[in-house]
Amino acid sequence: MDSNPFDNSKETKDNLNSNNRYMDSKQQIQMLAQEIAKEIVDKETMEKYGTSLNETMTHDYVKTLEKKYYELKRQFDTIDANSNSELTFDEVYDFFKDKTLPNSTDKIDRKYIERLFFLMDKDKNNRISIQEFVFAYIKLEEKLSLKRKKLINLLNELKDSKKQYEDKRKKTEDEKLNKDGICENASLSINLFEAKDLQPFAYQTSPSTFVVFSLDGKKQQSNLQSDTVNPIYDEDFTFPITKRGEVLKVEVYDQSTFAGTQLIGQASIDLVLYEHQQKTENWYSLSLNGETPDGQGMIHLRLRYIYNWNKYYTDLVKKTDEQINRLSEDILELDKYQELFQQPFGIIVAGEINGIIDKRMFEKSEDVL
Repeated sequence: MDSNPFDNSKETKDNLNSNNRYMDSKQQIQMLAQEIAKEIVDKETMEKYGTSLNETMTHDYVKTLEKKYYELKRQFDTIDANSNSELTFDEVYDFFKDKTLPNSTDKIDRKYIERLFFLMDKDKNNRISIQEFVFAYIKLEEKLSLKRKKLINLLNELKDSKKQYEDKRKKTEDEKLNKDGICENASLSINLFEAKDLQPFAYQTSPSTFVVFSLDGKKQQSNLQSDTVNPIYDEDFTFPITKRGEVLKVEVYDQSTFAGTQLIGQASIDLVLYEHQQKTENWYSLSLNGETPDGQGMIHLRLRYIYNWNKYYTDLVKKTDEQINRLSEDILELDKYQELFQQPFGIIVAGEINGIIDKRMFEKSEDVL
């Protein structure tokens, strides 16, 4: 029968471990949970998505952690061949070498066991204590749980967005288009962020600059940013669109007390390239002739060119639906891995789970908005 880790009697403490490797109080369990929480999530993420680990542990969660501790301790004691309250690599290897991975016929090779041992050996002393064993297991389980909550939250946001796009698509079904296929409210939105490495006119060292946008005979101008080759503008502009095939002209001017206002760089942006109607953010090279970049610096813009709102919302519905399907698949896959934690020695899938959480699922799922 397993010793009770929460029994404070001298006999129990001696049986567990004199150097406090076993957790022998609810306070230690609580400290362990908080330590895991700090490694997994920050306070803002906890508040946004929720996690079973939090800064003020509740009685119910401590009881849940007790139950997990007993289950994990039984697994630990099964591997601990010499019953000295710690696992060596040889003990872990001897236990797993003839076993197969969960849901697989493949034997567990030595390199896999080495990765597993390295993951659990938190203090890197080539021995795994019961606390390290429990820490590694629960940390992974909580990380999976938090990941699932984030994906569910994101999935719900996407479903709400899809509904909004569908409503807006319906409202634009009867929009009128001109002979060029341009709707009445077509527009080009420009976010002007910043410029860098601007070349001042004449002998100035720090130019004072402003930006002029020109489209279809209309001009709009930014505010002046003084005495810097790397100005930050942070301004927005909108132009109406009446025909296709337009070219946006971007000009940067240096305003000097002595030399007056001089053009120091320009770029021409063909809007045909943006008829996909999605926001596009880029750094554009500047030149004095507006064609070949010649070291006059760069300007940072985000453009959204909308010429057909119904098509725009139709495309958004389609894209969002694809993202919803991808996320749903990821959640189902994550659920399969969570089920492994209910099996004996589910910890042996730890290395593979780390890869899924930290790489593929992040790449697949968190670029959707």
